Amino acid sequence: MESEFQADTRPGLVGRMLGVFATPERTFDGLRQGVRSADWLVPTLAVIAVAAASALLTMPQLQALQAEMMQARLKSLPADQQAAAAGMPNGGALATVGMLVSVAVGSFLSLVVIAALLLLVARVGLGASVGYAQMLAVNAYASLISIVATVVKTPLIIAKDDARVYTGLGLLLSEAQLHTYLGRLVAGFDLFWMWQLWVVAVGMATLAATGIRRVLVPLGVLWILWLALAAWLGGLFQP
Repeated sequence: MESEFQADTRPGLVGRMLGVFATPERTFDGLRQGVRSADWLVPTLAVIAVAAASALLTMPQLQALQAEMMQARLKSLPADQQAAAAGMPNGGALATVGMLVSVAVGSFLSLVVIAALLLLVARVGLGASVGYAQMLAVNAYASLISIVATVVKTPLIIAKDDARVYTGLGLLLSEAQLHTYLGRLVAGFDLFWMWQLWVVAVGMATLAATGIRRVLVPLGVLWILWLALAAWLGGLFQP
């Protein structure tokens, strides 16, 4: 009777999704008894839907940024290739469809790759007996934080008429500093990304039955390495 009562009081899917923002421990504790496809599919679809809506609303700003990055890349090409690239169509319905497809594909690709990394950290770094489906669910639920980030950033992008907005340490840097490697690295410390990293750590600690500090160390190292790589890649497309 006790196990049935506990099972009945576990939050449902919507409850687990909402719980990520206030009581993530309870959300992830419910995954110990098993993970269903909906645990990673539904949150991911929700993130894609909000990201796609934001992309549609900020399409002019996103296309302007893409054009700027393209111009930066063209400078390193021979004159004939620059002319050919300049003659390619930019914008329109095809560009919109391509943007939406990239949002969907990128979201699912990020889900499966990051879940694999989390599984590696959990099994090798923590010695935990967790499954890939559980790490998929942890990553998917944590990615719901990006919905809040999107809701905050979308109006800012429209108001500034610029796709580059910052909700972290990037706010403290000048435009010139943001064009340096160190500036791009510092700007990567975003409040929403740090919140999402914390939720991932809570999920892993809950499922691995260990302390959150023990989880934060390897996750923090991986995150900083990713920021370093992203800052370097950002310099390749900088005007």
